[in-house]
Amino acid sequence: MQKTTNIIYNNELCNYSIEDIFDIKKYNQLTAVTYSASPKFINKYLIGFNNIDMVVGIPEERVQAATNDELLKQTLKSSFRSTLANESLKFLNELDISMKKQVINKKFQVQVPIAGNVIHSKFYLLSNDKTSNTRIILGSANLSSQAFEQQYNQFEEILIYDNSPLFDIYQQHYFYDLEPILTDYISKNTFQMIQNHLNDESSRLLEQDELVSATIFTSDDIANIQTNDLSEKVQQLRNGMKIGIIPENTGELVNQIKNEKVVGTNEFEKNQIEQSTSDQVFNLISNIISTNKGTHRLVTKETAKKKVSKVLSVKLHQPIYKNVNIKRPLLALSTSNIDVDNNQSGLFVKDILNKNKLLPFGKRSSTDSIKNSLHVIDQLIENYHKFAIDYSDEYGQRIYEAILFAFTSPFISIVRSKIGRSDDEEIRDIPQILFIGGEANSGKSSLLRVLSKMVNTSSTPRDFVSYDLIYQDDYQKGANTVKILKNWLSEENVTPLLVDELPNDFFTNDKRGEELIMNLNNNVAVQHLCYPAMIGTTNNEDYTLGSRARRRSYYLKHDAVFDDDYKEASLQAYHEIINQTDNKLFQDFVLRFAAKIANDTTNWNVYQNGKKNDFLAVTRDVFKEYYQEIGEPLPKYFPLDRYDDANESGQEKWRKLFDYDRENFVYNNDTDRLLYRISKLDENINRYGTKPSIEYVNALSSKVKASSDNSIDQELKGNEFFKWIGEDNPFIKKSLLSKLFQK
Repeated sequence: MQKTTNIIYNNELCNYSIEDIFDIKKYNQLTAVTYSASPKFINKYLIGFNNIDMVVGIPEERVQAATNDELLKQTLKSSFRSTLANESLKFLNELDISMKKQVINKKFQVQVPIAGNVIHSKFYLLSNDKTSNTRIILGSANLSSQAFEQQYNQFEEILIYDNSPLFDIYQQHYFYDLEPILTDYISKNTFQMIQNHLNDESSRLLEQDELVSATIFTSDDIANIQTNDLSEKVQQLRNGMKIGIIPENTGELVNQIKNEKVVGTNEFEKNQIEQSTSDQVFNLISNIISTNKGTHRLVTKETAKKKVSKVLSVKLHQPIYKNVNIKRPLLALSTSNIDVDNNQSGLFVKDILNKNKLLPFGKRSSTDSIKNSLHVIDQLIENYHKFAIDYSDEYGQRIYEAILFAFTSPFISIVRSKIGRSDDEEIRDIPQILFIGGEANSGKSSLLRVLSKMVNTSSTPRDFVSYDLIYQDDYQKGANTVKILKNWLSEENVTPLLVDELPNDFFTNDKRGEELIMNLNNNVAVQHLCYPAMIGTTNNEDYTLGSRARRRSYYLKHDAVFDDDYKEASLQAYHEIINQTDNKLFQDFVLRFAAKIANDTTNWNVYQNGKKNDFLAVTRDVFKEYYQEIGEPLPKYFPLDRYDDANESGQEKWRKLFDYDRENFVYNNDTDRLLYRISKLDENINRYGTKPSIEYVNALSSKVKASSDNSIDQELKGNEFFKWIGEDNPFIKKSLLSKLFQK
């Protein structure tokens, strides 16, 4: 086997394990200077040290500079971005309970260089305050498994010396050279917030639960931390200038950063998905300098705090409208607090006795309870079978698919992160929003009410939100309603958002649904630790979105109308279902799903028949396990793969258009091109929002388009189009032999 980690101990080759290198039996103190550090590595290998001082030398690989002036500008931008992206909070969030306790007790301290400095050094000083034994570790390895383990194709050099004079030399280097330019990675404002949480806790909570609750931050908490942290970064610059560790021309350099915000010159963020964070960085930097007689100076800490708070309010604070009286129950998610052995899902809800306290959510159910819950789902779908016109098992699968989405919704941010990075193409296929499209009297509101009871996390009964009641004022009602939805869907409150009766305007006005979906998809994965998913109902005929928004959302058809001849019977059956519905299965599910998250072998990338990633595959597996556990086969209406009803909706739209307006389709047999004057759909139409022609273009599959979306005449690939809508090409005369074969 190829040897990638070259370990030298006292000038001789050795085969030390990581446990041998960081020997917690022999040493109880650690000073670590590293390029980067993995929380997973820390949790596994450093937990035995009584005291840890750690320096993470460079936050991002992108920070490269040729001069000190350029270095200050790059590191300042990087530092601001790190705070906006909550990187220190994510780091704390990924530490296990024991390591968090050490952080809070100041037994584990993490520091980073102040702006204008980068540390590439890697050395580790181990000591024992009782025996006076020392060890120094030098080389190229960061604090990660990839660096220290042989199975990774990453070559590293590690030199270990025990009780060597080098230990004293490097210890002095640390104290005299590095420490003066260091600042806390986990800020004092974060510690203050944790202490506030601890002070609010009642004594009846176990110590571990107190710590868990204290280290979960609401959106308001994060806003407070960020505002204070960013203003203090400005003060650090001012202090650094006074003592000479920051250049005197820092104000001019900061002004240069502001001037970089010009089209074609912004090199800080090239990736579109991170552009909003980049905009905030430049906006913040523009607000921390003042100009006086041509000289650019840093503002005071107090002024910076006011200006920073104003900039951050766009991202962090939900606009408060006097006509909004809807409060969503809090469901917090902390993946580092997933503890499979102790039935901890990582989800937390507010304690009804103490609103400042968070309690673990999730509880194991007995086999009988699981069976009862699954049989309630049986009854729900059987109700459609009995009373809905044109019901089929495939239709039942769509109802079950909505249930699977609702159960997965608190973990949608985790599913995305497991599938890829925030800038990966794959995550665009993982929707944050599900639309259930149903005609009037198809039971969509009833289904939403059942879902709200199934995934209820509060102690009080909970129902869905009516779209029309979110913003109860006529002033810019549509725009303000969408703004509120965006804020809810950007919060780190993962309570599923269930919204009934999305109007036609939400889909036809590109400033509503389409902009909401695109903004969410581009922003939440970068700017937030976690976020909720939404299920919204709408009329099937009103569903129309551009191709990019369609890709980033999920659509299920729900258009089997209930038969009015059985109105009384169907309502009675529905009320029986509602009365039996509870959240017991959901409480068990979150524990099982958390176990899948904690299991490194879980496969999150599942593709079937060349379709998009089945983001509900892990949820399907959990439900399959349920049926195995109760000794029953999967029902015929259990969905085995994700759907593509948005595409089918477009097929149906164009199939009807061709059937009703066939004479206006012109086919060229030589080129296999089908021409339709799409602009005629807009004639005599006085309508606000998306034109009918655009709706039809949006509904087209890209596979059948042969012209641009803005063309007056829509040119289609003939045979591909007819294959897509499921009809034979009527313009091609078939031979007698082919007709016989077709029969």
